[in-house]
Order: sequence, then C-alpha cells, then structure tokens
Amino acid sequence: MGYTKKELITQLKAEAKRLGKTPRWRDIDSSFVAGRTVNPETIQSVFGSWSKALEAAGLSLNREKFSKEDLIAQLQAVAKRLGSVPRQGDVDSSGAAGSWHFKSAFGSWNDALKEAGLTAGSRSKFSKDALIAQLKAEAELLGRTPCQEDISLSSAVGKAGVSVYYGAFGSWNKALEAAGFPVNRKGRR
Repeated sequence: MGYTKKELITQLKAEAKRLGKTPRWRDIDSSFVAGRTVNPETIQSVFGSWSKALEAAGLSLNREKFSKEDLIAQLQAVAKRLGSVPRQGDVDSSGAAGSWHFKSAFGSWNDALKEAGLTAGSRSKFSKDALIAQLKAEAELLGRTPCQEDISLSSAVGKAGVSVYYGAFGSWNKALEAAGFPVNRKGRR
C-alpha cells in the first residue's frame, strides 16, 4: 500500500507527541513493530532521507555529532558483543549513533564496516541469488515490485529483512536493479 506524504507526516507528528521529542529512526522502527506507524524505511524512501521527512513534519533534526573514530569504536564494540559483523539494526537498537550516522560519515554502511576492519555481508545466511529470488517471489505474490515495507513484513516469517539487502547490494535500489525491477526514485505515493 502506498502512503501519501501527508499520512506519513501525521504519523511522525503523532509519535513525536507521544514520545515528547523528535522521533529517531529506531523510535519509528519500534512504533512500526507496535503497529502505530509504517516502517522507517518507507518514510525515508518517500521523502528521500530521514532528515527531509523530519523537516517536512516541522520537527527538529536530531543532529548528534560523532567523530569517525567514535563510530568505528561503536561498530567494533557491537561486533565484539555479538561475536559477528553487526547489521544496521544491531547498531540502531544498541548504540548511541544510528546507522544513518555511519552512512553519513562513511558514505555507506559497507564502507563504515570496512573502515572498522569488519567484513561486510559475512553475517548473512542469504546469498545474492537467494535475495533476488526472494524479491521475485514477493513481486509475483504481490503483483508488483515489492517495496521495503513488503520485505520488512515478510522478514517476520524467516525471510531476509531490508538490512540484509542493504548489506548485500549497498542500497535498496541496487537490490531492485539486480533483480531486474525498475527503481522508483521519487518514492511511493
């Protein structure tokens, strides 16, 4: 189902009111799991970035600053605790900096992992071929190109989640391209 910008802004404002602060990515992810909002990937996709979504909703931006050294230390600490290469969700749920901080500082999640001396994608049990097959199966089931929200919902039943696609392909659009689907650069309406 597509969402209008107005609907997503209403959800962001409602969560800001409920929380008493500007919601972070992980706050919206929690509210998605609780059934109050769409997932944060959908919001980011529609607006082009998390910051643009917050700006459109008239909310203050979360502008915490972290040095590259701080981010690398956080990644290494999470990896040590997990005993494996962390995924974006691992950092979003456990660290001071969210995954978008890493993407902003290093250019991509995989580049952040490389800078921290961690091997990108080594944690996933899904090959690129398996991920492409999952995308194609979802498309057949839905009768359209799957969006990130579709994959988030299907990941609850043991399929790969959106972060696995980011880890394997570098971005959602690159995953869609690899599967032969058109990329919607403007987001869903």
